[in-house]
Order: sequence, then C-alpha cells, then structure tokens
Amino acid sequence: MDEALKASGGWMSQAAKMLGVNTSTVSRRVAKSQRLQQTITDMKALYLDIAESELLKKLKNGDLGAICFYLKCQGKERGYIEKVYHGTESNKAIEIIVKDACKSDT
Repeated sequence: MDEALKASGGWMSQAAKMLGVNTSTVSRRVAKSQRLQQTITDMKALYLDIAESELLKKLKNGDLGAICFYLKCQGKERGYIEKVYHGTESNKAIEIIVKDACKSDT
C-alpha cells in the first residue's frame, strides 16, 4: 500500500484503483498506520514543492498570470490584495487589486 500511495502522489482514491480495492479500504488502513499517514504527508509536500518550483520558473519568465497569482498570495503585506464585495453596491462579486503590475492593455 505504501508503494501505491507513493505512485499515486498520496491520493488514496488513486492508490485504491492501483490496488483494486475500495477507497474506504485504503482509508481505513491509512488511519491505522502512522507510516502510511507519513507517506501521504510526504507525497503532498513533494508535489507542493514541485508546484512552487514551476510557479517560480513562470515568475522568472515574466508570466503575467503567475505574477498576479504570486502577488495575491504572497504580497498582501505590500498592498496586493483581493477584495470581496457583498451586497448590491457593486456589479462585481470580486475585485482584484494588485497595483499596476497586473493590468494588461493587450
């Protein structure tokens, strides 16, 4: 089961498919095993590291979407915020304020 969890990136449903069992079977086994729980934690951390690495590559290449995403998530202390409006005062449900860096005239 450990190998199936590693091969599936820590996703129990995919591990269950690989093993030919129900997801609930994998879930019950994981709940009883510290080692399997650690495998899932480790795999999710690995894929998060990969995603962050890919995001940084996009940032370094000037990808506007990646820049805006990064600023919204990491630039809050510098004033890059996402505002959510409730009620009828605005036609927009969400307004993103990320200074001029993410405005595109094209």
